[in-house]
Amino acid sequence: MEEARELANLIQERYKLVLQRVYEVASEPFGHPEAEAYFHVEGRKLLLAARSLEESRKDVPEGQALLEEKDAWEDYEGSYADPAFAVARFGTDLGQVLSFLSYEMGSLRGYASAGRQEEMLVRMELFSQVHALFSYEWEENKGLPEAKELRECVYWFAWDYACLPGLGSGRSILERDWLWPEHMEEEARGLGRPAYDHWQDFALFWDRGFAGHQLEVLRSALEQEAAGRRAVHPSGEAASAGASSCPGLANKPQSLRLTHGQRQLWEKYCRKARALREEYGLEEKDGTIS
Repeated sequence: MEEARELANLIQERYKLVLQRVYEVASEPFGHPEAEAYFHVEGRKLLLAARSLEESRKDVPEGQALLEEKDAWEDYEGSYADPAFAVARFGTDLGQVLSFLSYEMGSLRGYASAGRQEEMLVRMELFSQVHALFSYEWEENKGLPEAKELRECVYWFAWDYACLPGLGSGRSILERDWLWPEHMEEEARGLGRPAYDHWQDFALFWDRGFAGHQLEVLRSALEQEAAGRRAVHPSGEAASAGASSCPGLANKPQSLRLTHGQRQLWEKYCRKARALREEYGLEEKDGTIS
């Protein structure tokens, strides 16, 4: 109990610190006009999410948070979450990563309405880290960071938070619906959610090391469950997908896409993840979940 209280206090302290930084980012000037516009827009998105989190802890009328979520996606094709929009302003390499980041930040309003502060926290910290890269490069060289620097940030974010323990989401970094709390899934589908442009965003970090890490985390979770302890599965629906399945193609040519090698690695991962689930009795040989 004491350990849980200390963890909650630590999360709260980190949240306060990063929220203060987001307040600054959302309004401070930046020498590059397009970068300034990006961080102001995305920063305000996070501040709206923070307000929604506070409201979720009060008596908010049912459906109000969902109404706000609808508003968040009304102008998707005029937002940085749209890969075509972001690429037109930052070029392919930077634009694709920044579009991923924008889409990821768009998930915070949903997490806020569900009161899931830790999932908000780690994404706000990622946003702050990316802004720091931009600030440093502009101050030192009057330029923008290279896409590989941003990809490295995303890689380690995904590595560290592929599965947040104890949150009960059962979602994986590999499942595109990780961005939306389960209770909003049906409603979000009715909003014309633009997830089809982001199905293969994990191309940013999908390599042999990451796949191996996912399998290690999965095995640990399955061992805990087998021992009768509660665990979150890091592969969830992805692990029970067909061995030759792969996420659907994105709608727009500017979207991130898995390379041929990454697709082969994904298929191999699915087979190994399924075998693990069969080993622990959580999946039958025909692929059904027991």
